[in-house]
Amino acid sequence: MRNGFVDIYHWVQGELYDLAAVQDAISSRAEIEKSLLSLQKKKASTQKDINVLNKGDKSVGTLFKNKDDVGGLTNTVESYDRDIQATQQLLDLVTIYIGRDVIPAIKKDKLAKYRRVAQQFHVVEISNNHQVASFWSNMLANEAVKAAAK
Repeated sequence: MRNGFVDIYHWVQGELYDLAAVQDAISSRAEIEKSLLSLQKKKASTQKDINVLNKGDKSVGTLFKNKDDVGGLTNTVESYDRDIQATQQLLDLVTIYIGRDVIPAIKKDKLAKYRRVAQQFHVVEISNNHQVASFWSNMLANEAVKAAAK
């Protein structure tokens, strides 16, 4: 006889690895999103410093800066704009890839595997039941058992 739950155990282990891979993909997307938000905050802060310097005011961030530093800060803002645009494109690409390619493929694969594992489990159980029935049939056909039953 065979233990049908061994196949299910191995299947579940594979499923856990697949779920971990999907979780990693979604976590990577979240990290990209976090990076995008960080870039946007840095850009806003730098833009705020430019505005303060243009007004001629001083703040904690612009205490040691003067109006001559506005050009460098403007270049920094432009650099942040390029980084934000590239990161936004990467985020969009990863989001589309996960939503359009990864999730549907996993769903299709999981359904096929589930059907195959359930079918294999049923085959093993049916085989085990046939072996048990055959054992008891042979047992009842044994002459010693027949004599004991009289």
